[in-house]
Amino acid sequence: MLIQSNWKKPIRWDGKSLGRFMLRFGPISSAFDIITFAFLFFALCPAICGGAFLQLDASEQLTFIAAFQTGWFLEFMWTQVLILHLLRTSKIPFVQSKPSTSVFEVTIAGVFLFSMLTVTPIRNFMGLTTLPIGYYLFLALDVLSYLCVVSVAKYIYFKKHKELL
Repeated sequence: MLIQSNWKKPIRWDGKSLGRFMLRFGPISSAFDIITFAFLFFALCPAICGGAFLQLDASEQLTFIAAFQTGWFLEFMWTQVLILHLLRTSKIPFVQSKPSTSVFEVTIAGVFLFSMLTVTPIRNFMGLTTLPIGYYLFLALDVLSYLCVVSVAKYIYFKKHKELL
């Protein structure tokens, strides 16, 4: 899957190309959000709290909410940090186009620090909680799948429109 580009300078965005881009890539993001929401609401949170949300008492519901918000926070932050690598180049990131060392380090630091927020005392101020390690396996697979789908969509989009935005 090779995408050739002769980008030498930044391109100017216009409303038409931005709208077209959002209509193609927005639904992909929404689909993975729904997958994450479903996993959190129907699998992870009930497993942590001992039942479905409406079957729990008020204290358990607060735990359910904190677990859901934490899971969603991590998925959102991981995808937002990592998607930049896909959209910064028309090439395949990390294979055909490697980011600078500083960009790569900021990416790793971002994912690490956002994840660490959930296991440090600051999580209490943010309404977050510590999640089981199994969630991180789901998260890694979910985010990797998202990035793969976006990569395929980017390839198709670029073939058709000869630009990303």
